Amino acid sequence: MECDARTARALTYWCRTLEMDGIGEKLIEALLDSGMVSTIADLYRLSHSDITSLERMGDKSAYNVLDELEKTKTLNLARFLHALGIERIGPEVATTISQYFSSLERLLDWVENGEIEELTTIDGIGDKVSTIFKQGILKRIDLINELSQIITVTDEAESASGVFEGQSFCITGSLSRPRKEIALAIKNAGGKVVGSVSGNLNVLVAGEKAGSKLAKAQSLGVSVWSEEDLFSKISEPKKGPKTLFEF
Repeated sequence: MECDARTARALTYWCRTLEMDGIGEKLIEALLDSGMVSTIADLYRLSHSDITSLERMGDKSAYNVLDELEKTKTLNLARFLHALGIERIGPEVATTISQYFSSLERLLDWVENGEIEELTTIDGIGDKVSTIFKQGILKRIDLINELSQIITVTDEAESASGVFEGQSFCITGSLSRPRKEIALAIKNAGGKVVGSVSGNLNVLVAGEKAGSKLAKAQSLGVSVWSEEDLFSKISEPKKGPKTLFEF
């Protein structure tokens, strides 16, 4: 029973993370009970007749399920890793790791031959997360190999360059957006996010009740921005020649 519950959680997490409309817990349970599905990969092998054989699943519902599955047959590396449901590997960490390895092939080569310490060179990734991630991939290696034969996992772009390239940021205080969302926005604009204030810090993003980090930044002469300041800077047009994407 525990194995079935674990499988149900993995399937549900995959579908929810990839925002598959119409594939919820009840359908997952019905598919597991029918024996048609026992892994995530099995979802992609379902046929129209398989789905309509389930109770209360008509033609239209079956086609909707197949359409949702079809939409997720191509995933970038970050979405793929996040959807696997590895503990502590949320969207931000999955993106950071994916930008480091770029491709699933390189990541799997590290899992097989690399050292935990290599991942800890990435800003914000410590020993514990590195260990959990590597063990999580090893635990799911058969599934990953199976899925890679069914869906396409595209390479992840390396860390973005942008208006914050070469700058370091620290975030503190109460903000209107989740801190992970703000950190990801900074990284996508080429910045680096650190956890402490020092003389080498470029910007402290401070919300309400910022406390000791704000006081230290002010004493060190570090620039202090509000959340609004940050996002107005991100939205500023890049300087320099246009790229093909800007024409």
